[in-house]
Amino acid sequence: MRNGLQMFLENATLQETLQRTSWKSYEVFLLEAAHTLFIYDPAHETLFHINTTPNEFLILTRLLHAPPREVIPFQELFPFASEQAGGSPAPLQRHISRLKKKLPSHWIISCETWFGYYLWERAS
Repeated sequence: MRNGLQMFLENATLQETLQRTSWKSYEVFLLEAAHTLFIYDPAHETLFHINTTPNEFLILTRLLHAPPREVIPFQELFPFASEQAGGSPAPLQRHISRLKKKLPSHWIISCETWFGYYLWERAS
């Protein structure tokens, strides 16, 4: 799998648009123009491919750039939610609900009541 990942990363077109980051032991590749994430799990030599909506992409990248289990306030995750729904958290909750279904099964998005969300990993 590592050779396949290297070939993927060596694609000249992708190198110009692909942002590389990490979260815990995972390598994360962000293709913002397509709202797509590639998550490489080195322990299991697995590459996850996640298509998102623009808002889901924004939310997930903010969670990934925070340390694991650091709570990100609702307003920072999705600053437009309150404007779009008159202060209702429903739009953010819908985006989070859809994201949870797309993530690797051992990645968890949890809510800190009345404050925000955080990303953590359940032991696999």
